[in-house]
Amino acid sequence: MPPKPQSAPPTPVTPVVPQTSAVNEYAPQDGATYFEMLATLPAEVKTYLLSEELNATRNHIYSEFKLTDAEQDSAYYTEHEVFFGTLAVSEFAETIKGRLAWPKEKDAPRLALQILGRIILPAQAFVGDVGVAVSRLGG
Repeated sequence: MPPKPQSAPPTPVTPVVPQTSAVNEYAPQDGATYFEMLATLPAEVKTYLLSEELNATRNHIYSEFKLTDAEQDSAYYTEHEVFFGTLAVSEFAETIKGRLAWPKEKDAPRLALQILGRIILPAQAFVGDVGVAVSRLGG
């Protein structure tokens, strides 16, 4: 589970530019644990995902949307599936909407837009084009 939200808004996340641009080169074998999957990523991407800067951004988003611990876990692991190559960027918004199953469904697209724009977009050199998914959500 990611650390608890912080109150101050985070600084913008620095884009990550790995030596490769093909997320699927690093897709783990079926049945791999989270940590095994994380270990398959290029060092630059792993450093980005585990950075304090990104954690502050993530926690700010979670706080803004008042996500419960279970919702935070779901959002966190769904986000990482994009980096692991097991979930296409284009499927992120629908997937997170279905996994969170909120009574306030109207917030799901806005949450997806925040995660795509502030967490996944800076790593688009690795995960692929994020712009189309962001545009579909009105961003």
